[in-house]
Amino acid sequence: MQIVFRLIGKICDSIGMLANITLVANMLLIVYSVLGRIVFSKPIGGLVDYVSMLFALTCACAFCYTEKEKGHVRMDLLIQSLPRIGKIIIHTLTGIIGMVVIVFIMMAMYAFAMKTLAAGNITMTVAIPYFPFVLVTAISLTLYLAAMAVNFIRAYEEWRAK
Repeated sequence: MQIVFRLIGKICDSIGMLANITLVANMLLIVYSVLGRIVFSKPIGGLVDYVSMLFALTCACAFCYTEKEKGHVRMDLLIQSLPRIGKIIIHTLTGIIGMVVIVFIMMAMYAFAMKTLAAGNITMTVAIPYFPFVLVTAISLTLYLAAMAVNFIRAYEEWRAK
């Protein structure tokens, strides 16, 4: 089981690095566009399309890394003040609800990805296809769910060790 946990952790780290790369690319693109507009009077055509798609990738790729690092807002203050059994009950309820919600969102994203592929949806200005970005988001949500499951199980292991 620890091998699977480590594998998921390494994948989440890689996806987190991809989120950083897309964030830097987005910032460089905006700086280049602003300089191009001011200095050369030649802004980048379709900048909104490029920036929107890069921002979507940044957000999608950051989910699983944030979960792996336990960076999401949680009920930590409440859980820390409860006795062990209260921690387990709250953790179980919120963990299961959270994972069920992500499963539904993830399934909807995969369905949406197939619809965008079938319809051939593209952005209006520079004709970037939606499908790859929606598919990456769906895959990232799958990894997010895996990271949630790892953190869910590890919490019980920590409580058992105490």
